[in-house]
Amino acid sequence: MKIAFASPISVSRYAGCEKWIVGTANALKQRGHDVSIYATPYTPERNVDVNDVLSRGIDYHEAWRFNLEDYDIVYMVYTPIVWRLFSTNNPKIAGFHYHLCLPSDIEKRVLENIPSALRHYDVISVLTYWSFKLLGKRDIQNFNAVHIPNNPFNVSLAHERIFFVPNWIDLNFYRPTKSKHDVFTILFVGRHDWEKGWWDYNAICRLLKKFNLDIRCISTGRGSSYVEGLGFLSDRELVDTYSSAHLLVYPSKSDMFGLVIVEAIACNTPVITTSIAAHKALNLPLIYADSVDEFVGKIISIYKLWSRDGEYEDMIRGLREHVVKYDMNKIMPGFEDMLRQVATET
Repeated sequence: MKIAFASPISVSRYAGCEKWIVGTANALKQRGHDVSIYATPYTPERNVDVNDVLSRGIDYHEAWRFNLEDYDIVYMVYTPIVWRLFSTNNPKIAGFHYHLCLPSDIEKRVLENIPSALRHYDVISVLTYWSFKLLGKRDIQNFNAVHIPNNPFNVSLAHERIFFVPNWIDLNFYRPTKSKHDVFTILFVGRHDWEKGWWDYNAICRLLKKFNLDIRCISTGRGSSYVEGLGFLSDRELVDTYSSAHLLVYPSKSDMFGLVIVEAIACNTPVITTSIAAHKALNLPLIYADSVDEFVGKIISIYKLWSRDGEYEDMIRGLREHVVKYDMNKIMPGFEDMLRQVATET
């Protein structure tokens, strides 16, 4: 098949959905498809040269307008209104990867109050939420199908053709590569935004300092007064960082999937996160906490367990086996079949 991906954000950002696009495009290319990626130039930051992360033979284009007529199927990462920058008369799928269209209850309470929303989000994010709330039901009828990566959300959309295909990881790549640090280390991976839990992570690390425990707080990206920043990490560096940390702390208030959770567990690192529907739907052995105090209490409990010989090792033994169901080799055939069905049956 000749497949086009359309992204509202430059893939050079290479975080979250952009990484998923690159990984999926590379996997489809390896399976014999002709794949191209189109994106707007908009991005809060450029972290990679896109050609360095794409397989040879995948074309990448950036512009503010595209006419995508020469494809069997167009997969659009859906955002209200913006998707119209990618015009096509070919079959197209709306891929729901941005949580602002289907926010958690916690996030919705903030977004419903405009002054509060603007304190927690940028203007584009607030406009995305309200555009979908007001226009989304009609807007998605312009697509031949909708793709949802996580089960709680497939009942939230009024469309006659919804595909549920989870996000995936390559378990040959995401695997334990390093021994755990000698000092108990907690890790945050994600955007440094309110909804991803960055504010809470800082509060957690600040409170942990008061207990005078030998706990190291680290994070991808920039650091803070209480968190050691590791900067932007390559994929290989990220795997090593997951592997050597003792605990991924992920206080995210909203997610469509939560891929960092799966990545960490694949590297045999346990995860403490919020009990929102998207996380529970992963059906993984997660540790849940829903307030800063709860996070701190459970982190200290795991720290004490780690300090006793063998107990932490018992806790993480076999952890990786729980994410085998999200391996690329199990998920990609279903994703490929979705593309083929929409391309040929529309």
